[in-house]
Amino acid sequence: MRTDAGKAYFSAFRTLKEKDYPATLGFLKSAEIQFADDLDFRILKETTRLLLAVKNEISGLKNNLK
Repeated sequence: MRTDAGKAYFSAFRTLKEKDYPATLGFLKSAEIQFADDLDFRILKETTRLLLAVKNEISGLKNNLK
């Protein structure tokens, strides 16, 4: 049986595939307790955080141009 953190990590991959980056980051934050020492996990979490920040910045710039 998977732990709650393991389920959250799995859900993060599902939402990442669906390009739901805010949900992905939320699931990764939930899984961080168990996987914080895993390098691949940390890379995925940081990359997702940066992707979301860039998408939000681009969206803000587009709204300012209208």
